[in-house]
Amino acid sequence: MLQRATYKQWQSLGAQVAKGEKGSKIVIYKPLPKTEEDDGDRAYYTKALDKIVMPDRELFKGTKTSTETEAYYAVLLHELTHWTGIKSRRDRDMSGRFGEASYAMEELVAELGSAFACAQLGVTNSPRQDHADYIASWINVLEKDPKSVFWASARASEAVAYLDSVQP
Repeated sequence: MLQRATYKQWQSLGAQVAKGEKGSKIVIYKPLPKTEEDDGDRAYYTKALDKIVMPDRELFKGTKTSTETEAYYAVLLHELTHWTGIKSRRDRDMSGRFGEASYAMEELVAELGSAFACAQLGVTNSPRQDHADYIASWINVLEKDPKSVFWASARASEAVAYLDSVQP
């Protein structure tokens, strides 16, 4: 059986690497310490890890139209809509970056999906600051193609139907 370790790991065991041996690339995995930037106050879906990250529920604020719990679930449903977009689920274009049309469309799909799911579940979905941040890119896309809102609505409906289908 082939055993691999770093030079320092072999040394710590009292072993020595034979003269003339060549090294091999290895990957060492260890969790990185949290930074202030990613300390749990952001919600996002990461396609690379196929993972949704949510801040602690206590960090969500209630409004005149929704409770803290409703705000939390509205954001979670937004991220779950993103989660449905990868190739093995609903296969949407998730390659865009902030400011690009494809990114704006995916955000519009996620917002509509969250709104549809909130309505289905009886959760009040009040406006959030990130809505204002995305609105300019949505307007650009919708001005170029007014029918794109129908495309986004259809994708959002598909996402919510997919979420319904994976419930036990």
